[in-house]
Amino acid sequence: PTNTDPDDTTTRRDVEKSGRTVTFRTEDMQKKKNDIKARTTLLLSLPNEHQLRFSKYKTTKEL
Repeated sequence: PTNTDPDDTTTRRDVEKSGRTVTFRTEDMQKKKNDIKARTTLLLSLPNEHQLRFSKYKTTKEL
């Protein structure tokens, strides 16, 4: 479905595998983008020998 309302702040994506429709708000997408940027900035500030230690973990639960 295309969105023709310029004031609407939601984006719809169809998830074909599960048959569900998931709606992402613009604020949610911006929040995720800012979170990724913050994590990247923190990792860049670590010395290389410490980055190798953290790069093997995919989630915070694995720490």
